[in-house]
Amino acid sequence: MPEGGVDDSLRHLTLAGQQTTLHGGPSSRLDAQLITPRPGAAYLAVRSGAPVLPTACLGTERIAANLRRLRRTPVRLIIGPVFGPLVVDESLSKAERRERLDELGHEMMRHMAALMPPENRGPY
Repeated sequence: MPEGGVDDSLRHLTLAGQQTTLHGGPSSRLDAQLITPRPGAAYLAVRSGAPVLPTACLGTERIAANLRRLRRTPVRLIIGPVFGPLVVDESLSKAERRERLDELGHEMMRHMAALMPPENRGPY
């Protein structure tokens, strides 16, 4: 999950220590759009040297609301083709390595977006 779990529009609330339970939980999303990735998933992919398996989960944004009403939520998991391994040149400066990790995070998001319908792709 390269996005880090918290919708950017709710991040200011969680950083301030406020609960976002009114919106469905601390890792809730206001909609099903992809958002900007955090560098953690790309970092782990680079450090492990493992290939990356992109997946898309559709329908999960409705789980919390449906659970409160005791309704089942149809969810689809779409698995794409493996890519990678992702590599960052160790001779780069720290700032350049961080920039490369950010680029790789966006690459991961583009692979995920290719599995989703256009209305869920957000900026990708």
